[in-house]
Amino acid sequence: MDDGSRNVLNWDRLNDVTEGDSAFARELIGVYVRDSATLIDELESALACMDVDSVTKAAHTLKGASASIGADELSGIAASLEMALKAQPMAVAQALMPALGQAFVRLQAELQAFMNRLQS
Repeated sequence: MDDGSRNVLNWDRLNDVTEGDSAFARELIGVYVRDSATLIDELESALACMDVDSVTKAAHTLKGASASIGADELSGIAASLEMALKAQPMAVAQALMPALGQAFVRLQAELQAFMNRLQS
């Protein structure tokens, strides 16, 4: 992996979590991507409604789920979003959403490439 992909996904962390089990890695990645996409949709909806509690909850959940598989970039942005809500107006949190979305797209590409390698 190049240095750019390490920021997107900490491969060592993912390998530690899955203990090198390819079948478990595929299952975990599938669940993670599905659940994270739902959380991002919830974040966007809650931000549009100015629902601070729902945004905070979704950001916290996304932060933890991402950290658990080594999605460090996405986890960091979710953490920034969560912290912004504690100290700043919703506008700061809304400004972080494009970066969060872009990080998720990069992560999905990394995970899909990994899944493709597992299947070959």
